[in-house]
Amino acid sequence: MKAKELLKPRFKVISDYPNSNYKVGEIIESTEIFEEGCPAFQFDTYPHIFKKLNWWEYRTKEQMPKKLKSLCCKDKEGFDIDKEEAYKILDWDMRTLDGIIDYDKKQVCSLTAWNPEYGYIPVD
Repeated sequence: MKAKELLKPRFKVISDYPNSNYKVGEIIESTEIFEEGCPAFQFDTYPHIFKKLNWWEYRTKEQMPKKLKSLCCKDKEGFDIDKEEAYKILDWDMRTLDGIIDYDKKQVCSLTAWNPEYGYIPVD
């Protein structure tokens, strides 16, 4: 998938509610939010019903990106995401959510090691 597609907001239904169009456990893609006539802000307004997902949650190996950039320095002065190094992912370990960048050195990009705002984002 392209980075733009991976970064679209998605929500998981975690609780039932009256007259619901969704089943508990269902993943709602951002395109579905507007097709159902329900603006995106409503999903954010009800965190006890809809859990906002990180871009990498509930993805298959085939959907994962081939490149990532780190946000770990985003609070430093002069940070520019366009100038950050892109890590080429050789393979994904979906059990641990690690992107393998070097087999010999055992280097990975761990999607769960950092809070999402300081983690990694996909790039094309």
